[in-house]
Amino acid sequence: MGRAAWPLKIGPLVLHSSPFRVGVAEGRNYDEILKQYVNPKRGDRRWFSARLDLAAYEGHQVKLIFSTDPGPESKGTLENDLAVWGEPHLYSKR
Repeated sequence: MGRAAWPLKIGPLVLHSSPFRVGVAEGRNYDEILKQYVNPKRGDRRWFSARLDLAAYEGHQVKLIFSTDPGPESKGTLENDLAVWGEPHLYSKR
């Protein structure tokens, strides 16, 4: 039986905004096709949907990159930052 443990500091919940990004990488090129800030302080406490047109990459082998970063008010700390993606779907018009 295995076990993992690490120190954990539990402090007051301070919610920060987080930018959600989607990019397309092809070789050394990267195009950011979505950048959306989600800020729980202004009521962004729900799932958001986005539709992105990938037609420009038809026939190309690319990587879709989903990322989040700490928001600007995080000031270098990652405490209480939590940003997650939920069930991304890809659809084709064909």
